Amino acid sequence: MNAKVLIPLLSLLVSCFGDEDKADSGSDVDADTDTDADADADADADTDTDTDTDTDLSVGPDDDYAAAACILFETDPTALTAASSQADAGQVIIEPDAEVNYLVERPAPGADAWLTVQVSDWAVEVRFFVSEGVEYELVYDNADVELLRDVADNGHCPDAGIGDQEYKVHSWGDYPLHFFSGSEDPIRLTVIQED
Repeated sequence: MNAKVLIPLLSLLVSCFGDEDKADSGSDVDADTDTDADADADADADTDTDTDTDTDLSVGPDDDYAAAACILFETDPTALTAASSQADAGQVIIEPDAEVNYLVERPAPGADAWLTVQVSDWAVEVRFFVSEGVEYELVYDNADVELLRDVADNGHCPDAGIGDQEYKVHSWGDYPLHFFSGSEDPIRLTVIQED
């Protein structure tokens, strides 16, 4: 417990359960003052907690997959021009690969970008490592794919600006990946299927 809260709380307890002479000698004023100090300390403690929570960022796991993504984001990416619609996303197909990092180019500046992630196994976990600030979604039927973890900073290199999101893919198949218009560029992407 924070000392700012504990000391006024102890003072309040002493004033409530202290010796009777003190209670008879007008200690009601002291008790009211202590209560006010207690309330102020509680308000300060709440403010401190809220400030700390606001600055904390979610960080993903520091594992081999996160480490691989950190390394790949330092290499020259494979350029890939995305499709302009979900209907055309099947023309641009990638598979999860722990050795490939893509630079996804939008079909037009600031436009929506689409591609297809082809998962050839079922009941696998797939990690998406994407440049920070890029807004995207994997389009799927809820029965086929389950979101395991929202986007978090890459746990191996949290200051590198790499997001890490994880899905459980229950059925093999093709899944459209949509990069929203107006989100950050460039789009760097690595998709890794866990063993």
